[in-house]
Amino acid sequence: MLGAVQVVLYECLGSIWGQRHKKGNEHVAPTVHATIAHFNRLTNCVTTSCLGNHGMRARDRARVVEHWIKVARECLSLNNFSVHAIVSALRSNPIHRLHKTWAGMSSKSMKDLKELGKKDTAVKRDLLIKAGSFKVATQERNPQRAQMRLRRQKKGVVPFLGEFLTELNRLDSAIPDDLDGNTNKRRKEVRVLQEMQLLQVAAMNYRLRPLEKFVTYFPRMEQLSDKESYKLSCQLEPESQ
Repeated sequence: MLGAVQVVLYECLGSIWGQRHKKGNEHVAPTVHATIAHFNRLTNCVTTSCLGNHGMRARDRARVVEHWIKVARECLSLNNFSVHAIVSALRSNPIHRLHKTWAGMSSKSMKDLKELGKKDTAVKRDLLIKAGSFKVATQERNPQRAQMRLRRQKKGVVPFLGEFLTELNRLDSAIPDDLDGNTNKRRKEVRVLQEMQLLQVAAMNYRLRPLEKFVTYFPRMEQLSDKESYKLSCQLEPESQ
């Protein structure tokens, strides 16, 4: 939640974020980099928790996967799209290929994961924009009134930042840089940034108490590369089995 609130909006513009790969631009958009790093760390945390303990049997790993499915469902109910990070990890090749693990899953958990996958790919940004009070707030012409509407609602929101980065990058690439194009581009970019600003206001509505054990545990988790994760997965369940 904190990362979403701290994103500096202009860093998300395609003309800024889109330049990050050019030489000398390694430090462009630091708040966006930090948010993406947090997303990747969460994905890595899910993967490591399923693969990292060599003492776990397939049925033990199945229980861990089922736990993450429950966490993802709770995130979805909170309009917190950390669910995207969790589902991405569970669908990644190192975990997806663990046939013995998936065989030990309950039918309910498998059904829940399937539903989470559908909602994760189908809604994300659209769900947030169309949702009740947020939709009303985005229709407000007065930015201060829009923010007040969202502050009065009880639910918090944390969107998937990638949706907005993709949209802003598309706008920057698709609309030509002439006088008319610039006007059209800026108008559309401002609209997206206004949505993001309102979502940052909505994120402040969360009143969640952190679990100290998790707060201590999460930063200390081992970070596995994709190659390391796949190698470990193959050790746990070799291809021939």
